[in-house]
Amino acid sequence: MVIAGEGFAGMARRLKALEAKHGRPAPDRLFISERPADLIDEKAAQWVADSIAAICPNPGLVIVDTLHRNMTGDENSSADIGQFIANIDNHLRPLGAAVLIVHHSGHSTAQRSRGSSSIRAAMDAEFSATKDGLNVILTCTKEIGRAHV
Repeated sequence: MVIAGEGFAGMARRLKALEAKHGRPAPDRLFISERPADLIDEKAAQWVADSIAAICPNPGLVIVDTLHRNMTGDENSSADIGQFIANIDNHLRPLGAAVLIVHHSGHSTAQRSRGSSSIRAAMDAEFSATKDGLNVILTCTKEIGRAHV
């Protein structure tokens, strides 16, 4: 399940390109939202969780793409991020799926995500995707159970 916050016009085109590149169709159980969700609002988060459960009873992965487009609060506010994460923990995680939140790197440095430092603190793991020519490099920047200074 992808809770898409933007790029709806090009989503079908990108999916077709991936199918062509990999020579196989997208999974039958790939569901993409038609609008973003306000996951900082508890009632909205519960509605999203209920909708996912109705469409896909045993989801393996829920992707929130992007954090900023799926919340009305301020990503620089630790209180707003705290409410967003609490709603993920209380409403999406009980579905039994892994929850992947897509977020952007900071403006002044690509070494950390933008917004409140509580974003990184709340993550079980964090990965950074960068491009090197035509290649995408995925780097683990925070591992589960390991403290980083």
